Amino acid sequence: AGMQSGVEPELAVDGSGGTYFLRNTNGEKVACFKPADEEPSAPNNPRGITLAGLRDGVLPGEAVEREVAAFITDTDGFSGVPETIMVEMAHPAFNYQNKPMYAKKGSLQRFVRADCASDYAPHLFPVDEVHKVGILDLRLLNSDRNDANLLVSRVLKRQESHHLEPTNAAGSGRPTNRLRSCSLASSPTDFEYHLIPIDHGYCLPDRLQVSWCDLCWLDWPQSRQPFSERTKDWVR
Repeated sequence: AGMQSGVEPELAVDGSGGTYFLRNTNGEKVACFKPADEEPSAPNNPRGITLAGLRDGVLPGEAVEREVAAFITDTDGFSGVPETIMVEMAHPAFNYQNKPMYAKKGSLQRFVRADCASDYAPHLFPVDEVHKVGILDLRLLNSDRNDANLLVSRVLKRQESHHLEPTNAAGSGRPTNRLRSCSLASSPTDFEYHLIPIDHGYCLPDRLQVSWCDLCWLDWPQSRQPFSERTKDWVR
């Protein structure tokens, strides 16, 4: 609806390929579109990246299919991969290298409003949340799970609002309204954290080449903890 109303796709500042944010008529980001022909080393890459491929086993133009595959294989949404489908889309904002506009094939993923895991200390993340991402990465042979490809959604465990409560003014014996119980969340431990895995273009490679540095959670303390019963039930 946003594009039909004239809201233009916006090229993301970060990343090695063409990733476009799509907005609704209120200007809110609702989806991310990644054209296959704008991936790294693809002919219409908007950032001029011409390397033969950033990962062995995934050719330029194949990453969008893996984005969709990651969502499809996330059975029952256990690992929390945002909804992702394959679409065709055309817009002058996409990179056509001054050629006639055509419909581009690419992955369309629901936009998630969240922070980046690299902005948080890993010990804040619940064990089950780390395990669900680790299980996904091992199932998909993901070769690109850096902490920039992991989003963090946080929710307050509880919040006490400010309120006025009658008290005695100091030394006067007269009642007055004074601000009491002003406890607001000020510590990282006041939140519950949920991990959202994204950017799965370098999973399911044709050849296996995954290094320890490709899995950010590998040296997190949660990875050495046992699975919960819920996680074991899902694996079974």
